[in-house]
Amino acid sequence: MIKKEYNLIQSYVLRKYCVSTAYRQSSACVNSPPWYFETIIWEWDENKKESGRMLNVVTSGFNKKALDTHFGICKSLAYPGKDKND
Repeated sequence: MIKKEYNLIQSYVLRKYCVSTAYRQSSACVNSPPWYFETIIWEWDENKKESGRMLNVVTSGFNKKALDTHFGICKSLAYPGKDKND
């Protein structure tokens, strides 16, 4: 089975953040799953329509967890200080 990197989902939060989740091949040679989902949070410049500084990187193992992670990050950026269960 040939695996391929792909973007799963990309969201823009409050026109200030870009949250991108992609399926990637690991560059680590030892003690790492060969394929994983990675979510990157960027500053977003709404005027230039481009990402700025990288704010954080979060990894998750499989598809459902990747989506939960992605939406959880979006929610925490949109509603800072709120409990994730609110």
